[in-house]
Amino acid sequence: MYIVQILLLPVLILQICNAFPYANDLIINFLGNSNQMKINSKNGVPRGYVLFENSFYKYHRDPQTWAKARQICEVEGGYLAIVNSEEEANFLRGMMSKYPDDVLTDVVHKSCVFLGFHDYFKEGEFVTIDGKSLESSGYMHWAAGQPDNAGGKENCGALLRNGRLFDLPCGDKIPFICEISTDTLCTMTAVETNNQSNPDQSQTVPVFDVRSSARDD
Repeated sequence: MYIVQILLLPVLILQICNAFPYANDLIINFLGNSNQMKINSKNGVPRGYVLFENSFYKYHRDPQTWAKARQICEVEGGYLAIVNSEEEANFLRGMMSKYPDDVLTDVVHKSCVFLGFHDYFKEGEFVTIDGKSLESSGYMHWAAGQPDNAGGKENCGALLRNGRLFDLPCGDKIPFICEISTDTLCTMTAVETNNQSNPDQSQTVPVFDVRSSARDD
């Protein structure tokens, strides 16, 4: 029973945060006991984002340069997606499949999207936008012959429709995928009442943060 409750807790928090995106200090009473939990929602999830495991993702169809794509993701409260597993890559492939080549009429490179990694600092040493090595991200499945830095200009990372990584010129304009980790959305705290006769005299004790269940991006 307790294991089930622990596993369902992150789901409960996300559902509450989505239903009440600006509900700071929302108090929840659990039936059957005197425990209370307080939800502090930091930000609502922007329209168009889809949940997979511990992050929300959005496919941006309008082509942008890598720098502009990164800026758009940051404005929306996230970052250019970082792939950490084969499962995550397959999920992103699914998002891309909803935009086949015949739909992307104004896109030059129709078969890929920008992701959050590059080798700006040193050629051949790819790092994610949070400063970690690409290898440490957990996913380094390059397409055959990649990265090749064709023309000496390919410093930004992309994902192909087959789930393999690719390097492209950062100035090319292609679609991109943004990611928002659940740890940026909200937290849950326990309300510890010291004086039952005076509910106003209470203190909050942190017992759960969505960050604790999210992967370390």
